[in-house]
Amino acid sequence: MWTEGLHRLAGGEPVVTSIEAAFPEQVTEICRRCLREPTRQRGYFDYPVRDEVFNFAIDVIAEYGNVSDITLLRVWTLRSDTGKWALRAIAKREEVGPLTAASG
Repeated sequence: MWTEGLHRLAGGEPVVTSIEAAFPEQVTEICRRCLREPTRQRGYFDYPVRDEVFNFAIDVIAEYGNVSDITLLRVWTLRSDTGKWALRAIAKREEVGPLTAASG
C-alpha cells in the first residue's frame, strides 16, 4: 500500500491521507456539484466507471454534508447503481443532523 512509508515523514502531526479530511467544506461542495450535474463530470483521464465517482460523492456528503443535502441525495436513491449508497447517506445525515464541519 502506498501509505506504508508515511511514518518516516518528518514532524509530529499525523499525516492526512484523504483530501476530504484535509478540506472537508471544499470537497463537499465539489461533490454536491458532481451530483447536481452528473453529465458534466469529466476528468483528466477517461474514467469508465462513473458510478464509483458518484458513490464517492455520496459518501463525502454523508460524512461532511448537512441535512439540506438530503433532498439532493433522494434523487440518487432512484438509481439502481447508487440507491443503496444514497439511502445510507440519508440515514447518516438524518442521524447526525446539521452539526457538521460543512454545515451551513
